[in-house]
Amino acid sequence: MPERVGVFLRYAADPDLLVRRPVIEAVGLFLADSDRAVRTLAHRLTAENGIVERLLVVRTMAGLPDRLPTTRPVVTAWLDALVDDATHPPIDTLTASPPWPTGPVSLPT
Repeated sequence: MPERVGVFLRYAADPDLLVRRPVIEAVGLFLADSDRAVRTLAHRLTAENGIVERLLVVRTMAGLPDRLPTTRPVVTAWLDALVDDATHPPIDTLTASPPWPTGPVSLPT
């Protein structure tokens, strides 16, 4: 697939949602170039208008370090910036927020 990456990534910008959706997820599964995967997904978030596609981008980006561990610092910084950026729609911020408490938790005694 390395020789076809350019063609593959063009599908991520295809005008047809039914083409773009699976490609967004496939970037996280098949693209071996970690920098290119992060750049592609970050660009897709700004380019997408639909909630489903935006959720797919954030979810795919968040899962990228599982397959490409070297992306962990960049992905973490990207997600943190997304949570802190008030210019993004609330759905992006909510999706990027961890579903668990991030600070100290006090349990009832």
